[in-house]
Amino acid sequence: LREGIVPLWCPYSAGGFPFLAEGQAGLLHPLNWIAFQVLPFSVAYNWTLLVHLMIMGIGSIRLFRRFEYSNLSSLSAAIAFTFSGYFIRKLMFVNYIQVFCYLPWLLLLVSQKGDSRRTSRVIAIALLVLLQTLAGHPQALILTLLTTFLFFLFAPVVQRSRSRFLFASTGVVLGLVLGSVQLLPTAELLLKTPRMGADVGILSGQMSLPPVYLLATFLNHPFGSAHNGTFDSRLWSAYEWELSLFVGIIVLFLAVHARMKDRNTRFFLGCLLLGLTLSLGHFTSLSSVLNQIPLINSFRIPARWSFIAIFGLSGLCAQGIDNLTNDIKVNSQR
Repeated sequence: LREGIVPLWCPYSAGGFPFLAEGQAGLLHPLNWIAFQVLPFSVAYNWTLLVHLMIMGIGSIRLFRRFEYSNLSSLSAAIAFTFSGYFIRKLMFVNYIQVFCYLPWLLLLVSQKGDSRRTSRVIAIALLVLLQTLAGHPQALILTLLTTFLFFLFAPVVQRSRSRFLFASTGVVLGLVLGSVQLLPTAELLLKTPRMGADVGILSGQMSLPPVYLLATFLNHPFGSAHNGTFDSRLWSAYEWELSLFVGIIVLFLAVHARMKDRNTRFFLGCLLLGLTLSLGHFTSLSSVLNQIPLINSFRIPARWSFIAIFGLSGLCAQGIDNLTNDIKVNSQR
């Protein structure tokens, strides 16, 4: 990269592999070019993670503010989401974080009120999708785009109309077209992999979230940690970092104070239930339905859907803080 050469092939691992087509190195991502050309590798690696976590965190604060939560509630929810076990345990996958960090900003753009500045909004969506595409994690890209679509359909802060949907879709398609420089080589490589001939039911159910692992929502490493060698991946048929959805007991305590009469509460509760249902994978009958959906049935690890549940919990946490704060103010005035 420092020599200005795009390495299509990497000869330094095993017998070599297609570096660009494999994608996960994020070879074409502009921030990677800047960081790894200027800084030593270890510094660039950590700097890249820090910057993208900041992008996710700031976007999350603004997103929860869109739901008219207080500054304190929005900050708390953003911390719960950004620094949940789901993302912190995946910091070794830089490109995964690079894709997800733009999700709050996509949700902000599709929920922006008013119909003015449509062209700039389309361009902004296209640029975000382009950056996600160049990060090189197709599954994370699909997860975030599907989430954006569901958010547009059901979030109470979205002004839904056919024209707004068309403009948002135009931005997404434009971003994917611009990102085809990464998508096309990856698609060609995918056609040559053993996964294309694999049993869809077996492949898409691998590393589903075991129901008992829901304890990991508020207990950190309840069944051992890969870090110290106490987690037995053979027992769970999954990697420990894929099952992590830790948010902590405080977030859960605050979330239960969200009241069903608030439409935001009903939306975030729906996110929680949807995320948990999807992440359970082959432990539910819904897996047979998902196995019929193209692209989705090409990916493993249903447990990765749990980020929607964590988003829901974070939103309920914000609602709970606002409710408790209001109760305290009312009681103090009596």
